[in-house]
Amino acid sequence: MINRSYFVATGGSYVPKKPLAFTDVANATLEVKQAVAMVAELGIASGYGDKYLPNQFVTRAQAAKMLVTTVKLVK
Repeated sequence: MINRSYFVATGGSYVPKKPLAFTDVANATLEVKQAVAMVAELGIASGYGDKYLPNQFVTRAQAAKMLVTTVKLVK
């Protein structure tokens, strides 16, 4: 959803600027790695140290922060 919002707002796909720092998504697909890198680099999600924890639930506060940050970026 965030990837699509970025594409609609900018007309292009996000290209990560640095290698993915999260060790727990190292074996993920390229699409997932790029999406995780995008949200990390844009400050939408930060993970926990060197872990992204993609299978962990997010709290309402975390979800709200992600939505607000995304809306600010695509405006």
